[in-house]
Amino acid sequence: LQADQPYGSYDRVHLVGRVLSALFDLGSVLLTYFLGRRLFGWRVGLLAAFLLSVTVLNIQGSHYFAVDTFLTFFVILTICFTLDVAEGRGWPAFLGLGLSMGLTLACKVSVFLLVVVVALGAWVRLRRRLAAGGEGSGALLGTTLGLGLAVLVALAVFRVAQPYAWAGPNYDAWDTIPAHLAGPFDIFRGLPEPLRAAIMPNPQWLDDIGSAGAQQTGEADLPWGRQWTERAPWLWPLENMVLWTLGLPLGIAAWTGVVLALAAVIRSFWRRRPAEGETEADPARDLALREGDPRPPWDLVLIPLAWVLLTFGWQGMQYVKSVRYFLPIYPYLAMFAATS
Repeated sequence: LQADQPYGSYDRVHLVGRVLSALFDLGSVLLTYFLGRRLFGWRVGLLAAFLLSVTVLNIQGSHYFAVDTFLTFFVILTICFTLDVAEGRGWPAFLGLGLSMGLTLACKVSVFLLVVVVALGAWVRLRRRLAAGGEGSGALLGTTLGLGLAVLVALAVFRVAQPYAWAGPNYDAWDTIPAHLAGPFDIFRGLPEPLRAAIMPNPQWLDDIGSAGAQQTGEADLPWGRQWTERAPWLWPLENMVLWTLGLPLGIAAWTGVVLALAAVIRSFWRRRPAEGETEADPARDLALREGDPRPPWDLVLIPLAWVLLTFGWQGMQYVKSVRYFLPIYPYLAMFAATS
């Protein structure tokens, strides 16, 4: 490399990307501490952050200019705001949720399962309000309006943070639109330019996303994808996670913690009821751990736990099972390992 080349040049921009990747990975470690402290206490938070910081896959990912460390940071940020929503906090929680969700989708649109986790957080919010004696229609209306606000903010942020997804002003490549997209895009031809520039997706980007999806499922038979042939669903990525990207002791502890947390959540919902007279303004139950009560708020623990199970379940059955695709669940595996 030429030392006098600017860092924005083709030959050196990856060095900038590596620095940013490492910084976002450090941000994930910090957020893991706050998440662990919030749900299980500061000891678990501190241990979880340490375990994540020494995890092989995190160290490897922070050395590369790739999407995974950025995505992991914004996923955990979205889950933190989802916890705020679940705890019944006000409109800033929904604004933060929309902001973080928009940035997450701008990193990787295939992280759509996070929407299910956000919906789960809204359900926990409603459940707590009803248990506290709140009016059902009012609670539902407030939550629905809040989610609507989050969706609008997420769309606006995605529009700005992912410019490749949009056609932009003065689009003139109508003849190059792929045939399977040509029909739906006819509706944009008659729109006035400012509106069309703002809302018209980029057909080439959509086609590229479709092509990437075909590679993920094995529908597209490409030479570099044949390595995934006959890889056992779930077992193959689990083996690689436990043996290589976590290491045997941490891998066993992480998945043991996941199983124990799942059992505790099921037991909590089966046997326990919300405290009589509980209100969202009273932190006595949701922050019980910080006040000396050793019982975690299991309805909140369900949110990151669901993300782990959904992501592993979905990605583990795909044709392509690259272990780096599982990096967004590693902060929570570290947290559950710290609890086991």
